[in-house]
Amino acid sequence: MTFLSILTAFFQAVTSYFNLKSKTAYYDLLEKSDSRLDKLDKERQIARSKATPESQARAEEILSEIIEEKKKLAEIKKEFSK
Repeated sequence: MTFLSILTAFFQAVTSYFNLKSKTAYYDLLEKSDSRLDKLDKERQIARSKATPESQARAEEILSEIIEEKKKLAEIKKEFSK
């Protein structure tokens, strides 16, 4: 093998490594976001089941957090789909 072919193979390996690392980071972000959405939804359901005005207000706050989390998730998906 020539030096040039060794260098080319090395750069291909490094590129593959970073592509894999990027995909892993993407799936980790998706998993964390999904678990956060599940947690927030459970909190919202618990707050909705109570009839107090404070718990209803908290449920609305949680709903806003869920919407914000979904927007962030959409941004991440858009960024990684490029």
